[in-house]
Amino acid sequence: MVILMPMLWAAAGAAISPAPTFAAGDPDSWAFTPPRDDFSRDALFDLRLLNEHAAGERGFVRVSPDGDFTLGDGRPVRFWAVNFEPRVEMDDATLAYAARFLAKRGVNMVRWHGFLNPKVPGSNAFFEPSVGPDEPLGTPVPPLDELDRDQRDQCWRLVAAMRAAGIYLTLSPYWAVNFKQAHRWGLPAGSRGDRDAQGLLFFDPRMQAAYKRWLHDWLTPPNPYTGIPLAQDPAVAVISFQNEDSLLFWTVDFLGDAARRELAVAFGRWLVQRHGSLDAARTAWGPGAADRADDWASGVPALLKMDHYQHAPPPVLAPRLADQLEFYAETMRATNAEIAHYLRKDLGVRAVLNAGNWRTANNERLIDSERWSYLPAEALAVNRYFTSPHLGSDNGWAVDPGHRFASFSALHHPQDIPTSLRQVEGRPMLVTESTWVLPSRYRAEGPLTVAAYQSLNGVDAFYWFSMNYPDWTQPTIVGGRYRGAFKWTSQTPDVLGQFPGAALLFRRGDLRRGKPVLEETRLVSDLWAAKPPALVEDPGYDPNRDPGEWSSAAGASRIPPLAHLVGPVEVRYTTNPAEARVQAADLAPWLDPHAGIVRADTGQIELDYHRGVLRVDSPRAQGVAGFFDAVEHHAATSGLSFEVANSYASVLAVSLDDTPLSDSRRILVQIGTVIRPTGWQTRPTKLNLPDSSVEIPGEEVVRLGGSPWRVEKAAGTITIRNRHVTRATVCDANGMPGAELEITRQAEALTFPLPPDALYVVLR
Repeated sequence: MVILMPMLWAAAGAAISPAPTFAAGDPDSWAFTPPRDDFSRDALFDLRLLNEHAAGERGFVRVSPDGDFTLGDGRPVRFWAVNFEPRVEMDDATLAYAARFLAKRGVNMVRWHGFLNPKVPGSNAFFEPSVGPDEPLGTPVPPLDELDRDQRDQCWRLVAAMRAAGIYLTLSPYWAVNFKQAHRWGLPAGSRGDRDAQGLLFFDPRMQAAYKRWLHDWLTPPNPYTGIPLAQDPAVAVISFQNEDSLLFWTVDFLGDAARRELAVAFGRWLVQRHGSLDAARTAWGPGAADRADDWASGVPALLKMDHYQHAPPPVLAPRLADQLEFYAETMRATNAEIAHYLRKDLGVRAVLNAGNWRTANNERLIDSERWSYLPAEALAVNRYFTSPHLGSDNGWAVDPGHRFASFSALHHPQDIPTSLRQVEGRPMLVTESTWVLPSRYRAEGPLTVAAYQSLNGVDAFYWFSMNYPDWTQPTIVGGRYRGAFKWTSQTPDVLGQFPGAALLFRRGDLRRGKPVLEETRLVSDLWAAKPPALVEDPGYDPNRDPGEWSSAAGASRIPPLAHLVGPVEVRYTTNPAEARVQAADLAPWLDPHAGIVRADTGQIELDYHRGVLRVDSPRAQGVAGFFDAVEHHAATSGLSFEVANSYASVLAVSLDDTPLSDSRRILVQIGTVIRPTGWQTRPTKLNLPDSSVEIPGEEVVRLGGSPWRVEKAAGTITIRNRHVTRATVCDANGMPGAELEITRQAEALTFPLPPDALYVVLR
């Protein structure tokens, strides 16, 4: 039985309620211009003390038998993580400031997303203009096995700065997409204009040898800023082999002719090992599987396009496609095993290893094959964003006048929440890149939603993308466009501004992990046959890499997709048919599709996805995020009552002294609303979603505006049952105390107003 999640276009939608104009003098919004943080002891909250004095002081991060992270002394640790990719020059003092800034807001893991491959003009996707012509330009190139020393130095300096603030590191040294014009080093690079190196690490010997040399020269010399080689530095928690590359993604179809033949030759050798001979393979496939591009005389079978895996393979092609899929997965797994062995045995690396973080051309049929290929390393990962429809030229990275978009909330599209993942039993699971992507309005829900469901599902680290500046980013216009990675930033008051409370409740374990709601043991032969699992994982959407404009979840699951929001979903792989099984919990007590309600099996999280309202309720942390106008501007948890006049907001209260909110003497309350650049202007429009006849309301960008961010003013009151606190102090973005709010008390209930122009209040 296929159970489909209804696509709630009307609710999701993108309907635009009355909102501030975000003009410079608008009385309904306030300018976000925070002072530089001097980390004064007078601040009313500072989460730096959650971190170790220096990262790694208890030894190397390890993986527990049940697949979670522990510190070197065995104590469990949860990581609130960010990607840190400077887009401006940062000296050591600036890096130290950035590290301290992040630690104060709850961050204890940073991912360095680097590019160790050698560079010449045009070969760096982010920092050089594109070259254009296909042929080499005569510019001398450094040796292929010579790493980019500037990148190495950037990494070394970052490790030193972060470890001093008690922040661990995840290091990702290579992204094939960034290795532009790779043919200039004699590599069989891709056939399209930028000629990048996608796919080559898995099968090209020259690429593999050069990559190993980069690893050696990066990890084994002493870091001049710490004196410790990265291979031996306990502050380095995770080393990823590479970023966003796979033979199971669409890009394998765009290999250049030389690379494609090289991979096909390897396929021919694999077929001989599998079947005994090429003739035996052809017999097993049957005559109907022949392809006009087969070159059997040379031992080179054709590689069929990934389109064939979009549906159940036709019987005539099924044996051939199963062999090809198994070959791709085994090729990647063998490469990952070789890299893992090299890091461990040759270089002495002691960090947790992660092989990859990508998805596939069809997650419904291929994601388990992808994850199976990662198993030579301890940790698994994926990059997955929450993205709303956004149409226009360069929409993968730019927001320009004339662009059309809709603002979707994950609270209306719960199957798209990025922590809804199939986790391999006993392995840590990382979301190495994610955010709620601009220009959507509804981003303030992100940190609370992630903290809640990451806690429930046991996802071990979620890395917000991307931090490019020392503290906050502002919507700065350069050359008529927003500078830097504006669309993908999380350094904003509606996301980074919501970190402290969310990070604290997650790292402290305020919300319990649920019991597994689905435990599936899959035959690897079913993986090669591209059979769907019992519960399909939505792949998310990346406008830079996906062939269409935007698409929704596949919806081919036999288990309701919202099972992810009830408890963890776990999978394991076996070659023994007797072990294959699907064990699913009874979801009826937790799912009410008619009402649009899904509850966690812990009883601490409830999502009303028809109305778009999330409630989190535990002794030390309680909050509500979403559309308050859908619940008549009132919501309640066990200890708090929220009267919020805003159409949309996120409000969270967390105890700062580790006691229940009802007994706490120090409580942080944080508020998130809609933000926009100053002078931002749109007009109503309609969008037709691809592959859908549904027309939804949206917005067309008229004016970009500029700095600073303007934040919709909050309005309303909160009532909390607590007999101890007597003051409600407004804090600035650095936690520094300001005005006192007027409070009223009735018995043990204290009521105070939401501050109109601040992110934080501390009750004390």
